[in-house]
Amino acid sequence: MNYKKHQGVTLTKNGEKAALEVIRHHRLLETFLVNTLGYSWDEVHHEADRLEHVISEDFEARMAAALGHPTRDPHGELIPTADLTMPADKSCPLASLRTDETATVRRVSDDDPALLRHLREIGVVPEAIVTIKKYSEFDGNLTIRVEGQKSNVVLGTAVTTQVFVDK
Repeated sequence: MNYKKHQGVTLTKNGEKAALEVIRHHRLLETFLVNTLGYSWDEVHHEADRLEHVISEDFEARMAAALGHPTRDPHGELIPTADLTMPADKSCPLASLRTDETATVRRVSDDDPALLRHLREIGVVPEAIVTIKKYSEFDGNLTIRVEGQKSNVVLGTAVTTQVFVDK
């Protein structure tokens, strides 16, 4: 880690690798907890936080193999590769879409379990296809249709800035 007064911290190459290793552990653990142990996607973040620093590299490798070497976690976040590189993410916030645009949900923020439960209820999950039916210039709200759902739903920017899509 390198520190410069009034400029903050930048990671060294070794620091970047260490950070990517923790991210890889965390996201593999979330995937393992959902796919193997039956946790829901709103329960895994804090559990993975507790475990990410204590698993061995052998456990990580076995877990990745048992999961089929996933590239995304249950929230759609990219998982760093085994050689600790982060794949490119070309997604953009749902908030950036406008009327009549269609996109595929790629990832959602996993910070708020209540938001995750709400998104699951309305079908806004990774791989869901959404179409913007209306954009409100007044408040930025989006009226969306989720493919396979019966009715439209209105989402404010508090939600649409935490959902990322590919156009």
